[in-house]
Amino acid sequence: MSPVHPGFSGEPLARVIRLATTGVWVVKRHGRMLEIDGRLHWSCPRSLASDAERAGVALSDLVMDTGRQL
Repeated sequence: MSPVHPGFSGEPLARVIRLATTGVWVVKRHGRMLEIDGRLHWSCPRSLASDAERAGVALSDLVMDTGRQL
């Protein structure tokens, strides 16, 4: 069974990914990019977390980093 956050929809935690080369943050769930309030990427993790909380999307606290920042 996948971990879930109490008070959320029962969906598995969404995976947060930092795309270092482009400087954006994205979210995946069930192997697909997750759209939250019409957005597919964020410029900072704080705005991503805020949008996810408003939408009831539970985020994993483990962040996948895809590479080096230029």
